[in-house]
Amino acid sequence: MILISRKKEFRAAVVLTMLLCFSCSQEQKQSEPPPAHKPSSAVSDSSQVMIADSSLADKIFTRGEQFFKASRYDSAIVYFEKAAGFYETAQNWEGWLRGQTQISRALMRTVSFDRAHQRLSQVLETGVQQLGEYHTALLPVYEVLGAFFHTRDDNDKAIYYFQKKLSILQATADESNQGKIADTHSMIGMMYSGMGYYEHALESLQQALAIRKAMDPELKSQEAGFLFFYFGSLHFHRGEYDLAREYYSKVLAIWQALPADVFKRLPVTNVYRNLGLIYHQKREYDRALEFGQKSLATCLEQFGQRHLAVAERYNNLGLTYLEMGDYANALEFHCKALDIRLALLGERSRAVAHCYGNLAQVYAKKGDYGKARSHYQKSLSILSAVLGRHHPDLARIHNLLGDLQAERRQSSAALASYQRALQANARDFSNAAITANPSLQQILSEEILLESLYKKAKTLVAHAENSTHPHDDLHTALATSQLAVKLIDQTRRGYKAEGAKLFLAERATEIYEQAIQIAHALYRAAGNPQYQELAWQFAEKSRAGILLDALAEAEAKKFAGIPDSLLAKERRLRAELAFYEKRLLEEESKGKAVDSTKALSWQAQLFDLKRAYEDLLTQLETNYPNYFNLKYQSKMSDAAQIYEQLLDDRTALVEYFVGRDSLYIFTFKNNQLHLKSAPRDSLLERYVTGLQTGILKQQYDQYVSAAQALYQILMAPIALALDAEHLIIIPDGALCFVPFEALLSDMAGVETEIKDYRALPFVVKKHAISYAYSATLFCEIQKRRRGNVARDYLAYAPVFPGGLVSNSRSAEFVAAQRSVDSARAMEAGFLPASRDEVQGVQRLFKDRAAIFERWFGNKTQVQLERQANEVNLKSSRLADFRYVHLATHGFVNESNPKLSGLMLASIDSPQEDGILYLGEIYNLDLNADLVVLSACETGLGKIAKGEGLIGLSRGFLYAGAANLLVSLWQVNDASTANLMIDFYQNMLAGKSKAAALREAKLRMIEQQAKYAKPYYWAPFVLIGK
Repeated sequence: MILISRKKEFRAAVVLTMLLCFSCSQEQKQSEPPPAHKPSSAVSDSSQVMIADSSLADKIFTRGEQFFKASRYDSAIVYFEKAAGFYETAQNWEGWLRGQTQISRALMRTVSFDRAHQRLSQVLETGVQQLGEYHTALLPVYEVLGAFFHTRDDNDKAIYYFQKKLSILQATADESNQGKIADTHSMIGMMYSGMGYYEHALESLQQALAIRKAMDPELKSQEAGFLFFYFGSLHFHRGEYDLAREYYSKVLAIWQALPADVFKRLPVTNVYRNLGLIYHQKREYDRALEFGQKSLATCLEQFGQRHLAVAERYNNLGLTYLEMGDYANALEFHCKALDIRLALLGERSRAVAHCYGNLAQVYAKKGDYGKARSHYQKSLSILSAVLGRHHPDLARIHNLLGDLQAERRQSSAALASYQRALQANARDFSNAAITANPSLQQILSEEILLESLYKKAKTLVAHAENSTHPHDDLHTALATSQLAVKLIDQTRRGYKAEGAKLFLAERATEIYEQAIQIAHALYRAAGNPQYQELAWQFAEKSRAGILLDALAEAEAKKFAGIPDSLLAKERRLRAELAFYEKRLLEEESKGKAVDSTKALSWQAQLFDLKRAYEDLLTQLETNYPNYFNLKYQSKMSDAAQIYEQLLDDRTALVEYFVGRDSLYIFTFKNNQLHLKSAPRDSLLERYVTGLQTGILKQQYDQYVSAAQALYQILMAPIALALDAEHLIIIPDGALCFVPFEALLSDMAGVETEIKDYRALPFVVKKHAISYAYSATLFCEIQKRRRGNVARDYLAYAPVFPGGLVSNSRSAEFVAAQRSVDSARAMEAGFLPASRDEVQGVQRLFKDRAAIFERWFGNKTQVQLERQANEVNLKSSRLADFRYVHLATHGFVNESNPKLSGLMLASIDSPQEDGILYLGEIYNLDLNADLVVLSACETGLGKIAKGEGLIGLSRGFLYAGAANLLVSLWQVNDASTANLMIDFYQNMLAGKSKAAALREAKLRMIEQQAKYAKPYYWAPFVLIGK
């Protein structure tokens, strides 16, 4: 089941709290009451009375403000009423409006919304009669009316009143009210954000940002902190949680730098709350509890027990405990939230309805279905009365009720609930027929729609099992799944941050798997090959989408007619981002020894650079339509393109999809696509681990057992493809760590007492094998437009003749990786055979060249020892070389791929540290047909669900490499040199890259019994053709 967020409930609280924060910030600025109406100097006796009345009113109003700031709202109302009476007697209508507006504010703070609205309506009517519709004295009235309508979830009216306020401010614009204009733009932006109109929201917030920058170029004021808070909340609403966290961290950094008395008055509790919500969404529940409890503690200290902000914190903690399976605490906190909301808001309240819905979830988890159902019905009854027919909150409760019914195997009732969720979530959709789905034009919440579509399709599949018309159910399920996939594409297109795209990809995996299952079921029922291709396309959607987007963006920059000056600016910003990200990663990797001052400095630099880069990309999309079109055009390949671009009669492409319950194998061979499915072997991951352990520890029996088992699971079912000379493998999940060449095809040669590896039936003896991340990505890379290359071969080999430099980052890494002291790490760094390797390959190129080219062409270049440093690598013309070869140490950080890199020679440089990190690899300018990473573990990385392997190889593909030769584990220096020289020799003799690598491995197997072990030859794999 997809864990779609409860953000719609969170969203209303977030926006309302921001309104209150804004009001607080305005109150803090008003250390003195606004000037009262001043009559003319020529006064009569009655005028003298009016002046006296106004002066007395000012004093009473000031006393009311003191009570208001102390949260003593009842007393404040008494004083504001008295002040307003004196202002009215004096016919000081500006003062009267001020007093009446503050009464309305106080009523809203005591949750007397209806009384506040009634008073505001009368106040506005009188104010317009006395002063005119656009008098500045009406500004606070429009503001509070906007806040009121937001609390009633009528954001259209809320925006109307804030726009009224904005028009008055802009008509009287001068330096004194620029801050108010910026704040009003911010409020309008957050109204749009709450409605899901993110582009409008961003436009309003950017207008506010432009004004704030003009007022405070360094953006270090508390008002700048509020604005960044709003930006963070916008990105939170959009599901861009890492980006939102960056903004909230910036808010804390700004506010903590202010004087302590100022910091104490700021709503830091709301930042803690939102950070807790982010961690909840990312399923980091311990961190969510940490910040949620922090926020609750500060809220209780400020407001006491009976306050809506406290109820909101209880509610958030209850949701987190629910996801953690702690139902007792979840029930306790939701009951506390309900008690407070009932006491303050009454039964007919959206917030109370949320409490009933949340309690229903707890009861459902506890197995009390009767209570769960009745609480859902209560929630729906209130929400329908308060919100009308169309609202995401209604859709969410219908989804949850459908879940309860589906769990009880009431599939017809569940389908009806999911259909009602679709109706509630789309302004233009009211069709109750299960066969109908909405368009994507008038959707209120994309994430809730995605949940509805997924669950509807899932329930249709279950319903088909007992239906008299199962094909109809499956066809509707397929159409529903296709709409969900279309929605995923649309949503991802709106994300700019990689973290948000990865989060979406992870959630989408179950949707793709279900779609594959439905398409496959239809194929088995009808035999139509179109269903097989549909299943394959769903599998393709689940891998390397982010890398495909990045490549499309890179191509768009090259061919969209963007001026060189802007392209240069883009490259400079990317280089600076990589530099500061590298510095921050290095500092944070020091653990307890981290220099917090440096880390904060790098964070601040990164924050500003990321915003500048985002602004530049927005400018490119807006001003250069070709860039936008090229960047977002569909890149999905079809089967015909696979046959045409990649395959011949000697090649087969095999693509795996490892689902939760099933394994799917797609095979392209001889212009035909075949799909095999089988239940997922529960021991699959154990076999993969056994294979790795058997190879790395050279344990014959363990290796043989795992290699045979994996062959039977992964390759035996596709006998059709096994007559091909060359297999292109697209693995999935844990299979990314499997060298398929080392699997064993049968039992021949296994049961010998000698345990001779040379006799084993390795797959490499029958097939040349290469790998790809996805078929679509493979096609795009192979057809990528490339310039001519003038030179053949560039190699870097630091060799590290004296070992790694003492106290260098390289030495620290090797010491940590190999659990040795720094002295042994320095010694372990020496790579003597790497010199022979790169020079031996260079001789092959020179021997092949004509005499004139050999002496005068200078088509090869080898950098050794200290010359093989990071400065030289980045400054060399990499795009001039067809083959780029790096013989050095490599390292992979699976938990944080950005900390993965290649070691180069350490030199004195203020900019470089001798490690080429992943972020820096993305910024290289390559035009190579082949990049060889003759370094350990360069083919590994982090498996991101729904995207695939994230590691060094992705960086080189993005940077321009057509093909890669990488390694899966730490390799023997001498054997690597021999294999590499043989590989190049075979390739230069006319063999394809895959065939050249296969022959080099076979020669190693046949030469010596020692080197026949997969430990020596299996780690090197070819990514590409």
